[in-house]
Amino acid sequence: MFHLGLGAIGIAFATALMFFSAMRSVEGALSQAGITLAARDMHTLAAGTLKDPAVAAVLNQLDGKNADLAATAVRESFAAGLHSAFWFGLAVALVGIVVSLSVDEGKLKTEPQAT
Repeated sequence: MFHLGLGAIGIAFATALMFFSAMRSVEGALSQAGITLAARDMHTLAAGTLKDPAVAAVLNQLDGKNADLAATAVRESFAAGLHSAFWFGLAVALVGIVVSLSVDEGKLKTEPQAT
């Protein structure tokens, strides 16, 4: 059961890392393009996809060129978020390998006691 709990915590952390990385990517791309949006709208762009009606509503607030730049920012933010999440997964896997190779199984096994 312990590994299930830690797995759930790991997935939650990877998802949070993915969202914050996507949010940072959206903020950077929009500020570089000179587009200012409310924080709620930026969260919507970072958390959604182009097919999401909430994202479409935010993009409809912008004019043609800025809407295209914001749509590109949404696509790139998803990729940036996945990139961060996969690096986190790699780090966790490497730590797991190091721990599993450093544990001496002989010390963990107990001999049955004679009664």
